[in-house]
Amino acid sequence: MEDLQEYEKALWAYLNHGFTLYRAYEAADIDFPPTLIRSLERRTNEFMDVADEYLKQGSEIIAVAIAREVIRKYGDLREMDRAQWRAEGILLQYRYQRNY
Repeated sequence: MEDLQEYEKALWAYLNHGFTLYRAYEAADIDFPPTLIRSLERRTNEFMDVADEYLKQGSEIIAVAIAREVIRKYGDLREMDRAQWRAEGILLQYRYQRNY
């Protein structure tokens, strides 16, 4: 579980930096580096893999917190649709488990 938490922290740092860069390019109306969006998509999906693993380990609260943060921080970015769907799926799964 400790390794998972360390990996989560590293992904957060990477994503926060990457999306700050993404928004700076967007605001300046400059073309994105060709690998930036693919890299952010891949890392965001890895982050959702971490949330899935938390669910498997029985740490639903952490998984839900990750899903909510992904939706809150990156919900306005169309490139992150797949990660958004996964985050919403985690929230729905948690609600279902809690209610039934």
